Amino acid sequence: MGHGGTLDPTAVGVLVVALGRATRLLDYPENQDKCYCGDVVLGAATNTDDSEGTVLYGRDPSGITLDRVVEVLSGFVGEIEQVPPQFSAVKLQGRKAYEIARRGGPLELAPRKVTIKGISVVGWEPPIVSLVILCSKGTYIRSIARDLGERLGVGAHLGALVRLANGKFTIDDALDIGDVRLAAEFEYLDKLLFPPDEAVAHLPAVVVSPSHSADMLGGRRWRAREKPGSETARVYSQDGEFLGLARWESGSWQPSVVFSEGA
Repeated sequence: MGHGGTLDPTAVGVLVVALGRATRLLDYPENQDKCYCGDVVLGAATNTDDSEGTVLYGRDPSGITLDRVVEVLSGFVGEIEQVPPQFSAVKLQGRKAYEIARRGGPLELAPRKVTIKGISVVGWEPPIVSLVILCSKGTYIRSIARDLGERLGVGAHLGALVRLANGKFTIDDALDIGDVRLAAEFEYLDKLLFPPDEAVAHLPAVVVSPSHSADMLGGRRWRAREKPGSETARVYSQDGEFLGLARWESGSWQPSVVFSEGA
């Protein structure tokens, strides 16, 4: 088993889990956009940027209006530079930042470029503003909460977080861990699983002849006439079997992940 990206300890929601050979495809959903719903609590900044930490400072947020929050949030949309939380898994000199932070060590994390594709305010019950955020891999919603509080001048932290989607996998598709255990106990878990190629459904597909199917399964490259719209494609046999992924290299397809019965 493997998973496609962890959640913060206090967060809940979508976690992509793969079984068996499907673990070879986990990089693809992990690198796709993610959607979150989070509650930002205005008026108190913490050292962890969430409700688990120690309050660093706070100011009365009663003068903050919804219009002002929306105005400030507009500055977060697009490609931005974001400093990760000190209590995060970002590596610093070979060690995870949270390990250094827990020991009280000095931390100077460099900003990283992330892309915020959209932010919507879905709730306003001062001092809490609820947001839905569509963002790229590597975005920290805790950092957005922290930075929003700083720009408003009152401090803020993330009070709650739900991951609504990871790529094409949404919370509507998700199973509670209790349901998974029950399905395993009564031996129908396989009926609840997505087929492996769902993890790469965003890639173009090519259907190959029997001879090229043999090339694919044997790890041999084969020539092709037309370049697709992506450097990587899903490969299927003529009877619809998912054979794996191939990479376009100088007019040929090179198998990169062979994914078939017996592989």
